[in-house]
Amino acid sequence: MLFLRPPANANDIREFCQRFAEGIRVEYKSALDGNVRTKLAKMLSSFANSLGGVAIIGVTAIDGVPQEPIEGFDVPSEELTLVVEQICLQGLNPPLVPKISQVQSDVPGKCFLVVEVDESVEAPHAIENGRKVYVRTGNASNPYDLAEVDLIIDLFTRRRELLSRRNYLIDLQKERARNLFPTGEQMVVEISLGPTFPRRAIVNRDFIWDFVTTQTYRGGGFLPGARFRRTNDGALGVSERTTVAELTQYGFLYWKTVAELRQVNRGNVLTNYAVFGSVLCSALKALLWAARLYSVTHYKGPIQIDLRLTNCFRQSMPFIDLGYFDLYDFQSVERTVHAEETANAETLGADCEGF
Repeated sequence: MLFLRPPANANDIREFCQRFAEGIRVEYKSALDGNVRTKLAKMLSSFANSLGGVAIIGVTAIDGVPQEPIEGFDVPSEELTLVVEQICLQGLNPPLVPKISQVQSDVPGKCFLVVEVDESVEAPHAIENGRKVYVRTGNASNPYDLAEVDLIIDLFTRRRELLSRRNYLIDLQKERARNLFPTGEQMVVEISLGPTFPRRAIVNRDFIWDFVTTQTYRGGGFLPGARFRRTNDGALGVSERTTVAELTQYGFLYWKTVAELRQVNRGNVLTNYAVFGSVLCSALKALLWAARLYSVTHYKGPIQIDLRLTNCFRQSMPFIDLGYFDLYDFQSVERTVHAEETANAETLGADCEGF
């Protein structure tokens, strides 16, 4: 989402307010009064039906711009999280489960309520017994509006089509990497990330070519010694037969590399193991490369990140060099290890900052 990390205090809220005015993905309310409660289902469903977004209660905005002092609203006696959850579960069809954070203000007796909503694959989310569907307009005075019938039909079909397109684009990248970079039984790290709902290309192929051939990392290239070649929708590089990476005009990155194996001598027997920390370094490098692409293209929206380790059955994978520890304790019992996460293109670079 738009927060770099879960907000922990009033300063986190104020910093957010300095960065974002109200718009298609942000809305502020001064208090959780009766008027706001009646509009909450409309507000949150419109986020889910559009690009996702954040509602912050406890901030006064004029013409969409947060106003000082930013101090929160009076803490009520009821449980705020349960209030919002009940509205989302009972007032929306299908129900919606947002991320809710109650943040203590530095002014005694006040707090903020932060409600974060992802773009939903289950859209459209309707309110008023399923009779009305709202979408975001980005207008500070009219932040959401009724969706027309054609748009509602489009919401029903678009999600399925976009998810199919996403899977198709990723499968193409995997196939190209597999043909260029056979790995056999080696332990392999695969990172795939891109827009959750790829509606259209975010740049053209020439832009991708210039980007991958000019971007630098710590004084060198992201793929040292790589030979790049064009693809139908982007560019692909192969480095020393150990790594292949591809970026496409749709904003998808696929990174495949052989895991780094090391040896330790135990009782005059050499034993191989993979340092899991090096796996994370590959993932962070791929994330940083993608983050730069989203930054220079000003792409905004949710992205899906998938990390997969293959051929790791009985492979010892300690996080750091263990020295005298028993490698058996760190053996994988799975042939494939998989993790996934939804992130936000706007904040991905800040999440990787310092790497």
